[in-house]
This record gives sequence, C-alpha cells and structure tokens, in this order.
Amino acid sequence: MGEEFAGILIGYVGQTALIDKLSVIIDHFALPVTVIDPVMGDRGSLYPGLDEDYVVAVRQLCQKATVITPNWTELCLLAGYDPTSECTQELLDTMVEQLRQEGISARVIVTGILGQGTSSTAYQAEKDDQFNWLMAPRIPGHFYGTGDLFSAILASQLVKDVPFERAIQVAHEGLRLAIVQTAPFDEGQRRYGLQLSHLLAYLTSFEA
Repeated sequence: MGEEFAGILIGYVGQTALIDKLSVIIDHFALPVTVIDPVMGDRGSLYPGLDEDYVVAVRQLCQKATVITPNWTELCLLAGYDPTSECTQELLDTMVEQLRQEGISARVIVTGILGQGTSSTAYQAEKDDQFNWLMAPRIPGHFYGTGDLFSAILASQLVKDVPFERAIQVAHEGLRLAIVQTAPFDEGQRRYGLQLSHLLAYLTSFEA
C-alpha cells in the first residue's frame, strides 16, 4: 500500500508459527526502532499454554530487536535462569551477558523489579553500559497490562526521535500515573485494564 513506517513494536504473540512470520517482517522493513516486549511470563512463572519451544522462539526473535523490555521473570526465561530468582545487580549483569552470547545485542530495559516498597525499572543507556535505575513507590495489588503500556509509550517516544533516556523516563512516569489512577478500583474492575486519562493528559502536556 506504499505506507512508510518509523518503527516496530511487538508484544504478546502466543504462537511460535506467528513469531516466525514476524521475524520475516522485521527483516523486510529493517527499521531503526524495533522494540520487542517478550511477553511470556510474570511473577516467577511462564504463562499457561506456553512452553520451552516458545521461549526459544522469543529468544531468537529478540536477536532482531534494537530494544527489549522484559519484566524480571521474562529476563530470567530469556537468559535460561530460574524465573523465581531474586533480582541482584550481579545477577542482572550476568543474565545480560548471557543474552549477548545468545546473539541478542539490543539495549535492555527490565520492568517491574519489585523491592522493599518499590517497583523499579533498570535500563542501559547504551548497549553495554551499566544499569541505571528508576524507582517508584510500590502500590499493592496486581495491575493488568502494565508491561504492554510501558512498551507502547516507550516505542511512541523513540519513533519520534526522543532521546533514549528521556523516552524511558516518560514511559516510567506515564505508567506510574496510570497505576495510581487505577489503584482505587477493585480487582474485578482492574481486569478490564488500566485507567489512562491521567496518562493521556501527561503525554499531551508536552506534545502541544
């Protein structure tokens, strides 16, 4: 159709065969922004219905990314570590080195790292830099779609040539706003997704 694209964002796929097709699409467009959120697990376990073959396929797909945004569980799965492992700086560095050996050269952003009263994002400003950390107060409960929202905001900033660290800061703050707005809702209502009006107001405040 003659459309031109600025970047690619891939999140949950769910089928190994579809991952193979997406790999072909990435190769075809060869765009400078290719963000892959390797959605396949959370809270220490692989999602139901997914298996080790799927993990291998996602790992191979991530070889084509410029940026990957796993949560802590997904990073462990990608690197072949126990997904219930506790996050430490040393283990984080070791797993990223393992990703490099697996052919994944993308910059790594790890979301949803839970600490004592905090939820953190760890990221590399450059491909092999040490990790920087952004922290926010941890709000009790489970919030659905947080990783999806973070990656969507991040990719939207990167395709507009927003500097990398600034794009991460915008995504981190935007996600925080959405969680704070959603927190008063009960578990049943949260299943329908995050409340986004405060986030949208935040994003449009510097788009004008």
